[in-house]
Amino acid sequence: MLPDSSQIRVKAAENGIPLCEAILRAFQYLVKTQNEPWRTLLAVCPNSEAVLRAALLAAKWANSVIKFAATLNQVDLDGGYTGWTQPEFVELVRKSAEQVDYTGPIVVAVDHAGPWLKDKHSIEDWSFEDTMNAVKKSLEAAIDAGYDLLHIDPTVDKRLPANQTIDINTVVEQTASLIEHCEIWRKERGLPRIAYEVGTEEVKGGLADLSRVHSFLIGLRSQLYAKGIRDVWPCFVVGMVGTDLHTTEFNPKMATALYEEVYKYGSLIKGHYTDNVTNPTAYPASRMGGANVGPEFTQVECRALANLVEMERSSSQIKGVTQISQFNEVLQAAVVSSGRWQKWLQPEEQGKAFEHLSPERQQWLVMTGARYIWTSEQVQNARARLYDNLRNERFDPDRYVVEYIAQRIMKYFKAFNLIDSLPRLEQEFRRRDNLPFWGEGDIVSAGELIVEIMRPNLNQPLDQIGQFNGPFASGAPAIFADAAAKIGKKVGFIGSVGRDEFGSLLRQRLKDDGVDVSSISIIDGKATGCAFVSYFKNGSRKFIYHIADTASGQFPEPGGIGKYATAFRHCHLMGCSLAINDSICEVGMTLAKTVKKSGGTVSLDPNLRPEILSIEQCRNILLPLVKMADIILPSGDEACLLTGDSETDTACRRLIEMGVQVVVLKLGERGCRVYSHDGVFDVPGFAVEAVDPTGAGDCFDAGFVSGYLDGMSLVDAAKLANAMGALGVSRKGPMEGTFRWEKVESFIRGAKITPRRINKN
Repeated sequence: MLPDSSQIRVKAAENGIPLCEAILRAFQYLVKTQNEPWRTLLAVCPNSEAVLRAALLAAKWANSVIKFAATLNQVDLDGGYTGWTQPEFVELVRKSAEQVDYTGPIVVAVDHAGPWLKDKHSIEDWSFEDTMNAVKKSLEAAIDAGYDLLHIDPTVDKRLPANQTIDINTVVEQTASLIEHCEIWRKERGLPRIAYEVGTEEVKGGLADLSRVHSFLIGLRSQLYAKGIRDVWPCFVVGMVGTDLHTTEFNPKMATALYEEVYKYGSLIKGHYTDNVTNPTAYPASRMGGANVGPEFTQVECRALANLVEMERSSSQIKGVTQISQFNEVLQAAVVSSGRWQKWLQPEEQGKAFEHLSPERQQWLVMTGARYIWTSEQVQNARARLYDNLRNERFDPDRYVVEYIAQRIMKYFKAFNLIDSLPRLEQEFRRRDNLPFWGEGDIVSAGELIVEIMRPNLNQPLDQIGQFNGPFASGAPAIFADAAAKIGKKVGFIGSVGRDEFGSLLRQRLKDDGVDVSSISIIDGKATGCAFVSYFKNGSRKFIYHIADTASGQFPEPGGIGKYATAFRHCHLMGCSLAINDSICEVGMTLAKTVKKSGGTVSLDPNLRPEILSIEQCRNILLPLVKMADIILPSGDEACLLTGDSETDTACRRLIEMGVQVVVLKLGERGCRVYSHDGVFDVPGFAVEAVDPTGAGDCFDAGFVSGYLDGMSLVDAAKLANAMGALGVSRKGPMEGTFRWEKVESFIRGAKITPRRINKN
């Protein structure tokens, strides 16, 4: 039984996207395209039934989506301290939503699932095998019950000495292993996709250190890929943002730095310990994706009940109530006898009896620990008596408590910009049916779509009568798009073809290989462009192009593509395309500016063709893009042509000085040389028999850009680029050397290469 049947949930399921991930993507899209404020998703820890109902009531008041994050201490196969198993919890959420008439989407999540994170496992000193198996069983139950998100958190290892921090590689391995287990379980049962959350703020140093975050995510990506899991990636990474159970000052600077790091990998930062934070409006301002609030609402529930106790004391004198509930005394006795309060003692308080602590600390410990004993028989009986003593036809104590908590929860809905977010989500979900990728796309490119017709043998000039082979799908940016799509990237392409057989060939080939072709125009009255090519023994080629006056050289007005571009996080452009005419150049600039403004990245392959325009004209076209580019992928003397330097190495270094993040110099069969702010290194190429060099550089580009977007190290991205470039020359035909990921991965495993650092300067 799912917690809700909202149209947003239905739409997400129809498109094969986890509910939480779909909501987050929609929020981000509204920021990018509508200049709407950033929204931080509120996750309420369901400490009690009153808090659960209050959260749903507040969500109704706020007209917002709501999320519940339940730890295994709260909800589990043994009932947890709430008494709810996973299916019982989901059913209670559904029924409670009906009671308050909340009809929006409800994200239900596991919080902190990992070895020894359930108190019972830690207190009873379970073995690693036993606690890990129990966690797996709990996750299986959550998946079966219809949970939407799982927080995988193997960051505690009781086998280590008390002062030793768990190795980050161990965290990576266990995280990937648990995700793999969950995915196998889910797929075997044919259940919808679920979202994941990883990381923790509780490792010593947490994930506040950016290099640690980078190592963790790089390692996780590698582990998941090695397990064949390429379609799963965490939507949330939990990081240390300055708060814990004893501090209430959120650190916007730290949060922003973490966001900028994890967003490169397609994730958002999640904050835990948001309770009683003094600056909640800083969360959306720092682009926090989500925040958990838990103990605060238990404290608020305690205050509401304390208010009722005061009412009871006053009314008992008026009404003559003879049996006072003594709720406060019963509550404190239950917390103390549970022993739970001891887990929050400060170092100087260790070993002290509860009654020897200050009154302020006693009150804090009772209000924080109350969530563990709400279900105790003594507390429930005292609470029922308290309610009975106060209930009348004009006052409902239970409703008072729920609404009191809901008022506090509203603080976060307002601070996180969630008020009236539900209708905006519903509108966005309806619109997304028309998007090429319901979720966020990876790469958008634009340029010429042509067919290539080639001489079958070497040294056959184009000015002589002879045979030709083809037509082959071609066009440098189209080859790039096809290669990237075939290894799993969501690629969109903007271009034009004629209403002829060549145009049909091109659209169908790209579509079959996974490229979105919805923005490829079909132009009546114009033929699809083509190129004739001849190869020579010395490795040179001769082209005759027919592009400029064909459909392939006609592009839509730039203003119409901005909306399309915002669905993608990277833009890749090529000089050969931009040099065709002003309209294509303007479209390319619009794409780059739009993606860059939306927080994405831009790559440029100069790919200068003197057959089309002079070098000076090409330079004038490309320099504005150089200023925006994060990655430039030149070959031969193209770097020199961009900067005006006479020596390639100097030119590549100058591009880095100009603000480019990475320059990848293509060296043909020798591989490539990578320049960045961290230094320069060579990555050797792969030995293959060259059959057709056309398109090899475009495949190389697709490999490096895809690896970069996946968060690979520059070395690994360069290896992938070299491999795809090598495979690109292994088949006859410009687009015939593109392959699926399995083939590329196998090819890389079959060869061992050693990168070589040149120097730091």
